[in-house]
Amino acid sequence: MRKYFYIFLLLTLTACSQEVTWDCPPPPRLTQVRESIPVRNVTPIVYLDSTLSMQGFVNSQDSGYIQTLQLLDQVIFSISNQQPQYYRLGTTIQPLVGQTSAQAAINPNFYDPQEEDALLEVALNNHEPNSEELIIIVTELLRSNIDYTPIIDAFRSYLNEGKSIAIIGVRSDFSGLIFDGLLRHQLTGEFLNFQTDPDNLRPFYLVLIGNNEVIINYFEELNKRNNHLFNPENFLVINNQLVANIAQFNITENYQELAPGLTRVSEIYSQGFNLNITQKELVDLLQITSTSANQQYQYEAIPYYPLPYTLPFNTDYQITYCSDTTTELTNCQTNPNQSQLLAFPSPEITSNQIILTTQILDSNLSNHLEVINLDIIATELILPEWIEEWSYNESDRDQSATYLGTRTYKLETFLQNLLTSLNQDLQSNPELIARFCFAVQKQ
Repeated sequence: MRKYFYIFLLLTLTACSQEVTWDCPPPPRLTQVRESIPVRNVTPIVYLDSTLSMQGFVNSQDSGYIQTLQLLDQVIFSISNQQPQYYRLGTTIQPLVGQTSAQAAINPNFYDPQEEDALLEVALNNHEPNSEELIIIVTELLRSNIDYTPIIDAFRSYLNEGKSIAIIGVRSDFSGLIFDGLLRHQLTGEFLNFQTDPDNLRPFYLVLIGNNEVIINYFEELNKRNNHLFNPENFLVINNQLVANIAQFNITENYQELAPGLTRVSEIYSQGFNLNITQKELVDLLQITSTSANQQYQYEAIPYYPLPYTLPFNTDYQITYCSDTTTELTNCQTNPNQSQLLAFPSPEITSNQIILTTQILDSNLSNHLEVINLDIIATELILPEWIEEWSYNESDRDQSATYLGTRTYKLETFLQNLLTSLNQDLQSNPELIARFCFAVQKQ
């Protein structure tokens, strides 16, 4: 990022006076999320988990699982004008001819007593990652093999093509056998009542892989038809891109009232040159008085633009600044949180706003000019809390069948392995989510 900052220190000499042109360095263009074709032109492809434990979801003809499949079929036929494809998924795949999701899954004979795994990577490897398809896998997300490498590699091949991966958590009444890779639990279903206690039900998942806009369209249509089954709080999307646009200043004539000791100006003059800024709306031009040390100024909430339903993430920030000499801007440096004139206590980020604070430093510098850009970057993806709440591990083996039946074995472990892989990339190449630029002069 530092090299881009230096590129934009362009010097222009005129016959009358020396002038330095500087503009806020433009952020990188966001192109990692694949642009979608019209959703009606995307082919939906549905894979149904055929492992034995899924059979417990269809012992009640009005279970949340059956309702989900019926709604999924309705949404597919209402949104897409392409012929959907249906497959039975285990360790291999089998096309389902002449049947929708609900028609196939409602039959108890659909489920194979010998099939203990529904391998998502087998479904994903059946398609080209750059195809205009929406893959929907209905599954418990259980694996007998704790080697997550094959499925993580398959997911990453789609992410690398700009596709998104979404997980919708759904709960349903259940009565049957659960296979979790190490232990089988027989659940009677007596404690499961979908109408009165939606938290005391067996979870399953819709895993969607496709273009981000298409996935959001399908989820919101499902949510509109049944917001009890499809809760936004139990929906997450993983992308190679976290924001739709980079947040920046939009400085206007009456932007915001400043703290004592700060003055917003339209022009800044150094002793040796004039500072010319062509995109002034992106740069806050400030003058500091000599008696304003340690004053703080908090900007009004600045909007920022995360992609909808994307994972939460940790952030960090870095400052790059250049100081004036007699006739130019040189002495460019990076610093975690301050220049020579201003410090920036850690910005606060909410769901769609950034709270930015500046602090005037106690400096002996006079007639000193700095240009500063503050970059806020995403450094680590985080799983939402509901994933932990829906998961259990070996340490929970002594819990009751009810406890285990309302959770998914190693769900958190599986997704954390995926995030670890993605976070390695993010740590080596942090994603910029906001850039704020300043030109500051101390009188």
